[in-house]
Amino acid sequence: MRTLIAAPLCVALAVAPRLALAQTTPEVSCAIRTTGLNFGVYSALEPAPATTVGRIDVVCIPPAVTATMKVSLSTGRSGQLQDRTMTFRDAPLHYNLYADPAHQRILGDGSSGSVAPFQSTRLIGRSSFRVYGIIWPRQAVPAGEYSDAVRIEVEF
Repeated sequence: MRTLIAAPLCVALAVAPRLALAQTTPEVSCAIRTTGLNFGVYSALEPAPATTVGRIDVVCIPPAVTATMKVSLSTGRSGQLQDRTMTFRDAPLHYNLYADPAHQRILGDGSSGSVAPFQSTRLIGRSSFRVYGIIWPRQAVPAGEYSDAVRIEVEF
């Protein structure tokens, strides 16, 4: 059986945890929880990129069901995995989400050079994934609260 559940991973100055529930069959129920990402205050004068770390938790019960599970992240509002943007009014602030702290593997759905955070056949139970965010330095943007919403999908 293929079931898809989704939840938003919000990127902003302050983000509350999100929860999404899906009933796949009478036997299995899953939830996605995210910590969200908070970059704090961004300064265009800072020569180093702004970074942050978030987490995605997928919890399915009962955990004794074996299935192929794939977790993927959408492009956000930019429509591009390689160049995500947060916006304030019409002003873009370029950032991206990565699977590794070295910011080498862009998180996505496995297309356009991206990697899915997780894809495997295993017992479904609890899985956690770190999300490494980065805002590129020296972007001249107006002051404001920038945000984006990235959709997290779990398919099994």
